[in-house]
Amino acid sequence: MTINLSKLERVSLTDVWNSEPRDFTPWLSQPENIEILGATLGLTIKTESIERRVGRYSADIVCKDTQSEKYVLIENQLYQSDHSHLGQIVTYASGLKATTIIWIAASFTDEHKAAIDWLNEITSDEYSFFGLEIELWRIDDSPAAPRFNIISKPNYWSKSFEKSNCPSDEELSIRKQQQIEYWNSFKEFILRKNKSIDPTRPARPRHWMDFPLGKSGFHYSVTVDVDKDRCGTELYINNEQPKECLRRLLSDKDAIEAEIGEHLEWQELPSRHASRIVLYKNGCTLDPSDKEIEEQMEWMADLLERFQKAFTSRVKMLNPNQSS
Repeated sequence: MTINLSKLERVSLTDVWNSEPRDFTPWLSQPENIEILGATLGLTIKTESIERRVGRYSADIVCKDTQSEKYVLIENQLYQSDHSHLGQIVTYASGLKATTIIWIAASFTDEHKAAIDWLNEITSDEYSFFGLEIELWRIDDSPAAPRFNIISKPNYWSKSFEKSNCPSDEELSIRKQQQIEYWNSFKEFILRKNKSIDPTRPARPRHWMDFPLGKSGFHYSVTVDVDKDRCGTELYINNEQPKECLRRLLSDKDAIEAEIGEHLEWQELPSRHASRIVLYKNGCTLDPSDKEIEEQMEWMADLLERFQKAFTSRVKMLNPNQSS
């Protein structure tokens, strides 16, 4: 029996993008490509502007983390990392007050990788520095496809479920350490229970974890907020017209709530750009020894599955620019 396999071929970046500012930056800034980048890093981000003025200089791409509303700086280049871009990420991050800094290059020198590692070591866990190498690959005559490879990341960042990758209490507060351990355990719970949920996002030290919906500007989140003593599941809307999208979904409120089996909170969030649809319940824990932690995870995961079934197809058909 003859098995015919296709040939995987590496494509030069400059065969696709002739110029960084004219070609690569506009391509990367598109919502579908920013979403691919965000998924690689476990972030939910959206483009705010390209070639953003920072004093006398211009930052390549400025995004916002759709949960924290904090700035994300992206500097990219089509060639090997250089000292000029290292200086730029520090200058622009300072000027923008960015808390997440992403440097993308065709390749990184050992010295520049060490510099990103050092920035992660000396800054607090509020700041995250990432170094990514971008590659292009094609199969036979197919269009080239991008692949981002993470070569430098914050100390707490992990894509696996290995708790050995989590920092010690000296590196993070006890609360943030608990959050990382909790979300790693939640991902393991999803796999163990065969839930229809994508658990590939990394565990990060915050009170929520995001899950992709499959459309830019929308994602699901589960939350465990110890300060407010509540946990919950939500659909977060942060596209160009979140209020209009909420209104469109609200027109189908009775059917959606009947499918989910719960009355939801439909929050317009008038003081923010975004909107959300959420269900909370009082009481929550991050303590792995708490006997109710399994029940809490089951409630969140089950509700997340019901959100996905009720909202995903409806959201994908949303067109806020179309007349009602």
